[in-house]
Amino acid sequence: MIKSHLWCALGATVFTLVTVSANAALFSRLGGQAAYDDVLNITWTTNAALSGADTWNNQVAWASNLDYLGFDDWRLASMSVAAGLPTGTTAAPIDCRTATELACRDNELGYMFYQNLGGSFGDNLQGNHTVGDVTLISVLNGYWSGTDGGPPGGVGGWLIGFSNGSVAANPKSN
Repeated sequence: MIKSHLWCALGATVFTLVTVSANAALFSRLGGQAAYDDVLNITWTTNAALSGADTWNNQVAWASNLDYLGFDDWRLASMSVAAGLPTGTTAAPIDCRTATELACRDNELGYMFYQNLGGSFGDNLQGNHTVGDVTLISVLNGYWSGTDGGPPGGVGGWLIGFSNGSVAANPKSN
């Protein structure tokens, strides 16, 4: 099973949503340690390997207790914003491989892979990436989302593989 890592999204910080085109843009924040997504209206850490591999429950707890860059309202990125934050439940997140850009906005991790990084299914996007004036460092193989694979309290959590763009519900104990 994939040992998953975390990529946090700062959800509660208020920013103005500015959409200048259909394509997402990332803007450097906090001295290059964070990246603001102007379409999703969230902020990502630019260090994509901020936490180590752990279980879904431990990653959710880690993110909710994180105090980083002067902010303490971090959460795991969602794979179904419509299902609720920070840990909504869905049986099937939006598949950003086939969804429109607008529909893909509901899946923050899918949006990062397919829209911000311009990935296609099968692309290996591990490593460092520059998007505009932002450098994302140490993008790893897999990331847990904050989205439960359902039913609430069940055994699965949704994750994405940045080694190929695949999405799966994995046992939370992995």
